[in-house]
Amino acid sequence: IETVPCSRVGHLFRSPSQRPYPVQINTVVANYKRLAHVWLEDHLTYFYRMKPEAKGMQLGDLTELKRKRDELQCKDMAWYLENVDPEMQYEMSRICHPYVRGADKCKGDLAPGRWTITVADIMPMEEYRQRR
Repeated sequence: IETVPCSRVGHLFRSPSQRPYPVQINTVVANYKRLAHVWLEDHLTYFYRMKPEAKGMQLGDLTELKRKRDELQCKDMAWYLENVDPEMQYEMSRICHPYVRGADKCKGDLAPGRWTITVADIMPMEEYRQRR
């Protein structure tokens, strides 16, 4: 494992039959919540819109994680959106959730391979090129 401060991070999800150990979904969501409270402090409303089940989960002590983030002088999410992922920045006001009721419910077909944005709300290619 290599730790690269302030880098882009990806995650490969395995189907339950391919996991080497059992994974409890609530444990995963609780870890997402911890991640959001360390790295997405200025964007927590978006996190809770997409993971409403996390609202009542305990966080635990994040002091050391936040200290490390600050010590490494990592940029915040606003910087990331502006400088690294303009597509995500464009989509933030358009995100939806396919499995909730209310204002955040997706209205229309989901974009291929995505579950928080509809086909109609994808960033137009020309705008994407302009922002890159």
